[in-house]
Amino acid sequence: MIRTLALAVFMLPAAVMAAPWQFDQPINVTPVHGAKVFHHVEAARALRFQGP
Repeated sequence: MIRTLALAVFMLPAAVMAAPWQFDQPINVTPVHGAKVFHHVEAARALRFQGP
C-alpha cells in the first residue's frame, strides 16, 4: 500500500509538469495546495530512503 501511495505521489509532479496550463490559472494553483504537494513529496522521499 505504501509503495502504491508513493508511486502515486511521484507521478503527481509529472502530471503537473505535463499540464503547464495550470500555472497560467492562479486559481487552480493555491499556496495551500502547493504546500500539501511539497509535503507529500518530501514524505514519500523520506519513506523511500528508509528502505523497503
